[in-house]
Amino acid sequence: MQTKEIWACLSSSLASSLLSLHPNDLAASNFQTPASWLPWWDWAGMPDDHPPWLTLLQYYNMRSNGQIEFRGQGGTVLDSLPLPDFDLIPKELLRLIDAICELQLDRLPHSIADAWETCPSLSGRTHGMSPKKEHESKRMVSCISNTLGCDELRDVRHVVDVGSGQGYLSRGLQDLGLHVLALDFNEVQTTGAQRWQSKEEKRRNKRDPKDAIGQLRQDSDGILHKDIQEADLGHHDRNVAQSCQGSLTHWTTHITPETLNFTINSWLEQSSHHIPSHSQLHISAHDAVPVLLVALHACGSLTLNVVRTFLSKYISGSDGQSNWTPRALVIVGCCYNLMSAGDFPLSRALRGENGRVRLSLAHLQLAAQVPSQWLRDDKAYDDCQLAIKKVVYRALLQIVLQRNRDQGFRNSSEVDGALDDPGLQGIGETIQNRRLGKLNNAAYRDWQTFVTHALKKMDVKDDELGQIQISVDERRGLEQRLSVLHVLRCLLGPLIESLIILDRYDWLRESLAEAKAKGRASMKAELSNIFDQRTGSARNIAIVIRPEQGCGS
Repeated sequence: MQTKEIWACLSSSLASSLLSLHPNDLAASNFQTPASWLPWWDWAGMPDDHPPWLTLLQYYNMRSNGQIEFRGQGGTVLDSLPLPDFDLIPKELLRLIDAICELQLDRLPHSIADAWETCPSLSGRTHGMSPKKEHESKRMVSCISNTLGCDELRDVRHVVDVGSGQGYLSRGLQDLGLHVLALDFNEVQTTGAQRWQSKEEKRRNKRDPKDAIGQLRQDSDGILHKDIQEADLGHHDRNVAQSCQGSLTHWTTHITPETLNFTINSWLEQSSHHIPSHSQLHISAHDAVPVLLVALHACGSLTLNVVRTFLSKYISGSDGQSNWTPRALVIVGCCYNLMSAGDFPLSRALRGENGRVRLSLAHLQLAAQVPSQWLRDDKAYDDCQLAIKKVVYRALLQIVLQRNRDQGFRNSSEVDGALDDPGLQGIGETIQNRRLGKLNNAAYRDWQTFVTHALKKMDVKDDELGQIQISVDERRGLEQRLSVLHVLRCLLGPLIESLIILDRYDWLRESLAEAKAKGRASMKAELSNIFDQRTGSARNIAIVIRPEQGCGS
């Protein structure tokens, strides 16, 4: 299975050593260069007009995309870079990058028929949305609309948007004529979403007071409704009633599988007079209301709380005490560093490894990296260089501070033991490291400027300033090595994220198969690349659950 192959790669001697050692850790008094680094450590520190870290990144892009990923339009910095000599890369690193590129999930966006043009909140000029958020909202609405366009889901008119934030997606779904419950745990977000909703209503009425799509009305419960004409209906709406109303309800609540189930029940009970007639929805009067669960970048364990709610309701079937039933799910996760211990591993293949498959905090932090986008244009390249410099300069500073025995920590035994704590390995936070915090980008202009700002921020005494000594040649060699170390760690990030996503996918397929064996309606799980990472939407893979019959292949 692919998950086992990925784990074998991540647990190899070279990959595991990269993941367990952060650049900051090289300052530790007990640090020794791992044996698996020796074949490439000297190469990484060689002076070269073409930095070794950039050569590795270009090779990764070539293997991932079939070309060296420079998107310059002529006369740009990227266009002026010389072509690298990949033959100089140590074979150990070539093998590692080859394995990463072969095993990681493809991230190119899938083709999705646009359905957002009929959504007033997303068409024309959008307000309050960054280009990234606009891209995500439009693509997510289109994905959901197309998912609901199949025969088996034509009766779904109710959607629960979990982690709804400022409500951009929720308003787009309401524009499709759907009844939407927008949930967020943060009252500030809920209030902000309601404020945006009111502003959107005023803008539409100002543009055209007679526009049927722009007409919103608010009932005594504070639920906003929209009347939509048949000519304005999108892909999904053509499969439901000839005319329909959408509504949007914002609630603030902490989401767990238990509270989510209770909240949906409460919403449907309180808004029962807004639910269309059963004959209009083509369902029996005794049936529970079919509901679609969605979440756009649900942080950490929230993703799995939504999925677990879906599975629990789907597997248990109708218990006579619930007024809803899950019919489909579209969810995009994020913030893997906020996952709970029980969120990985989930699939049988990885759980069957006798507890050997575990992701450290370093794994989860690196899973957010998207090195395939670091060279997409000049700005991305500049941002990449600055990000690397921040990591490298901080690590260099720790090395010289350690040499001068500027020890802002306790005793040496505690220092030596810090790297042995599995919870600290690979994240660069050990007892011996003084916390630097955030510096302005201008502080990283050059090494001396950084040292001046960093020591002031760290409150190092004046008589210690003169002790910060390191030769230019040694510093440049260390900069090269630390840059290569950081880039190699980041190249492992997409592979770690692939492992997390595939583990969830395999677990879902196993759970749905078990439910089918018990007589439940057949469902299938899919992975869909709905966002383009070039827009800045790094977490671009959605997990989709839908009926197996009547919804395409």
